Amino acid sequence: MVNRQVATIAWFEADSICGSHSIAIPLVLVFPYLCRFFQCLRQYKDTKEKTCLLNALKYSTAVPVIFLSALKYHVFPEQWVSFYRPLWLISSVINSLYSFYWDIKRDWDLRYGVYT
Repeated sequence: MVNRQVATIAWFEADSICGSHSIAIPLVLVFPYLCRFFQCLRQYKDTKEKTCLLNALKYSTAVPVIFLSALKYHVFPEQWVSFYRPLWLISSVINSLYSFYWDIKRDWDLRYGVYT
């Protein structure tokens, strides 16, 4: 019985202490993507290889997903359902498909028919 009460209190306090709806969380989540984005732009500046820009595009597609996810807790539910959730879904699909394609074809060099 005591363990259950402690677990319930810890769960409640953990959510309120962490501030799960804070703007700091998406900023922390987006930071690595922005670092890689700017690294790719710098690499393009140095090498003029267009693949660097396409790689930067991969990292930039994560930014809308992160901020639209955080926006869910800062808008009215009707706004989320009617406008922001479809944007979030579209941006999530674009990010997932493009990242998957880039990782398979470019980063891992797994092209269909090359090794057969």
